[in-house]
Parts: sequence; structure tokens; C-alpha cells
Amino acid sequence: MNKPKKVFDSSEELQEYVDYWVEKLFLTDWIIKAELVPTSRIEGSYGKNINNWMLKTSHIQISVYDNDMREILIKSKNVRKFCQEQTLIHELLHSKYCISMGKIDKYELLLMELTEHAKLEQLAKSLLMTKYDLTFDWFKDEWEED
Repeated sequence: MNKPKKVFDSSEELQEYVDYWVEKLFLTDWIIKAELVPTSRIEGSYGKNINNWMLKTSHIQISVYDNDMREILIKSKNVRKFCQEQTLIHELLHSKYCISMGKIDKYELLLMELTEHAKLEQLAKSLLMTKYDLTFDWFKDEWEED
């Protein structure tokens, strides 16, 4: 594991990364299931975490690198590098920090949620950078298939 995993080869490989990051993020008291799903199933998102804070359960869905995702990357001019390991870290962090991104009807609360979500994304990048000794430039480089 000398570079970030852009695309998981299998559900088994995804689970290996889940196990690694669950320990590093001190989420070992959570029951976490992760799966690779078609991009359309999570409405064009890179990932989704459906969690229950009271039960400490989490169902994480990571978008596969399919034609729908390729279209999203083309339309966005590859502004955000597609990296499933980063998405996994981001989604796991949703089980650490209560950021719902649900329906919010007050501007102040929406602004707070967006700001906190941006910090969560920064933290996911920081953790990936630390694990692989990357600079922020890695995220700016155009995405290439391995």
C-alpha cells in the first residue's frame, strides 16, 4: 500500500481497507458494513453513510468506477480526483462527527453544516496524505486510471 487506492478491485479488498481505517479512526465499537454500489444508486455521489448513532451502526456505500461516474468526472472536468479510499475515509468520518447533510431550513444551520462538512473532507485528505506521504498537489493532479 504505497499509494492511495483509487479503485477497489473487489468487495474483499474494500473490507480490508474498512478494517484498517476503522482501527485508525477508533471506530472499533461500531458495526460497519461497506459495499460498492452503482453510482446511480447513490444519486451521483462518490459515497454515502447511513448511520445510527444510538446503535453505532453504519452502512457505507462507495460508488464504483462505472460509466455514470466517468460522465460525472468528465462534466466536472476532473475537479475532484476519484479515489475510493479517500471516499471511504470521508464516509467513515461521518460516524465520528455528527454531520447529517440532511434537510435544513435555516440559513445559519445550513452554513454550519456545509462548513463542518468541508472540514470533514479536509480531514479525510489529511489522513490520506499522512498515510502515503503525499502533498496536497496529489489531489490537484488530473486523475488517471491505473
